Amino acid sequence: MMKRLIVMALALLAMGVAAQADMDCRPYSLTVIGGATNSKTYVLRGELEAVHVSVPAGATGAVNVASSQGTLFNKTGVDASAVYYPRVALHTTAGVPATFVAGSAVTNAWYGKPVMAGEITVRLIGEVAAGTNTFVTTLIYKP
Repeated sequence: MMKRLIVMALALLAMGVAAQADMDCRPYSLTVIGGATNSKTYVLRGELEAVHVSVPAGATGAVNVASSQGTLFNKTGVDASAVYYPRVALHTTAGVPATFVAGSAVTNAWYGKPVMAGEITVRLIGEVAAGTNTFVTTLIYKP
């Protein structure tokens, strides 16, 4: 009987841990006039899964997502709403790029999700001559 109770307790614990693997999102609503620049900063921690950019009709802009460690995502000429899945090259414990050889003997890099830990800034640069445009950039991440 005790063995069954222990197994049930471990199963419930495992289900509770799996429920904590949820994703979260942080929307950044930025307004620019013409070719101006605007940015917002939040503190985020986790793996960046995707960047969703909602673009108003007739607008074009450049979107940059960066941390103090470097650029996580950068795209110019954004003129339509879209979802992007940024990835970064992984490294070995020796600090060199991790690679694998495909079936055609071509060396390829391993890629993974960028990690965020600290202040994350989303910067929008307007790429139109006139008009006021509000872009919404949403970072989808796993805490």
